[in-house]
Amino acid sequence: MSNRKGKKGTPQGEQETDTAKLISAAEALLSEPASDFLPPQQKVEFLRKNLDKAMRKLERAIELDASLSAAHHLLGVVCERTGRKPAAAQSFVRAAELASGSDADPSTR
Repeated sequence: MSNRKGKKGTPQGEQETDTAKLISAAEALLSEPASDFLPPQQKVEFLRKNLDKAMRKLERAIELDASLSAAHHLLGVVCERTGRKPAAAQSFVRAAELASGSDADPSTR
């Protein structure tokens, strides 16, 4: 059994499980069909809350493991849906870099 620690002093296996749960929860929030049955104003509020929750979960997943291309991609989706176009573009580019294996830290460029 490995005793390697991930970021923030958590065992690496737990960290991977936590990030997977965060990404999965964010995906569920983005595809929530319950809003289809709400009146327009309530639907807007419901979706806004879900997007905010999804963003927090994805930001936490990235904080735990910045090499997760899926988290960056989904964060781009959330940013795009909330009108944050520059942040969305940045997240999509980072996701593509990670997916292609070009994982150099963009802040060092």
